[in-house]
Amino acid sequence: MSGPMLLEVNEASKAYGGLLAVGGVCFAMREHEMVGLMGANGAGKTTLFNMVSGATKPTSGSILLRGERIDGRRPDEICRRGVGRTYQIVRPFGGMSVEENVIVGFRYGSRVDPLATPLHEAVEQLLHEVGLIDQRHRLANQLTLAARKRLEVARALATRPVLLMLDEVMAGLTPTESAAALAMLQALHQRRGIAMLIVEHNLRAMMQLCERVIALDHGRKIGEGTPSAIIENEAVIRAYLGAETA
Repeated sequence: MSGPMLLEVNEASKAYGGLLAVGGVCFAMREHEMVGLMGANGAGKTTLFNMVSGATKPTSGSILLRGERIDGRRPDEICRRGVGRTYQIVRPFGGMSVEENVIVGFRYGSRVDPLATPLHEAVEQLLHEVGLIDQRHRLANQLTLAARKRLEVARALATRPVLLMLDEVMAGLTPTESAAALAMLQALHQRRGIAMLIVEHNLRAMMQLCERVIALDHGRKIGEGTPSAIIENEAVIRAYLGAETA
């Protein structure tokens, strides 16, 4: 793999008593790369996300961001080092406006001085990019699910991450809303060049977004490669699609 390493996950494992949720997973990401993480429910995707973001401490192994170990650090420390993430179940501050939700990210989660750029300009630009500028003054609890998902992305981006981790941004959306979300993520990547690690059950969207896909099954990596290669991987077909190979 050429280019500077952004994220390195080395033999990362997480056990809960006798249950091994993630076992010895290894992978790396370059700066600006878009990588997908796929697997059936219970494959270990969310646990792996939580280990990278600091919500869960690995039982063993190491996780490095730009060469610095981040495993075991608090989530706020990892966020300020440049890891932003969304959650499958979105929980914005419902009594605050869309704009105020984004300001919280800039003020309290940013890895850079939040005063380095005029806040009004930074918030306005970000809301334009996620398609929420016309709803900036609406309360978050008045938004549709699709809009709340966009707000979740905006709040994560407000922390100025070098790695954006997206946990099922398209879950629960209609086909039209999913297509719009896909276009938004593609535009964000093109404009900002930010690296993205993506968990998504919408396989068509993942194949369009990602340069490389990592497949998990029962907490272990069973495949890694380009989208076209991974969908032809026999182990992935058996585990993820539940199909028999020839």
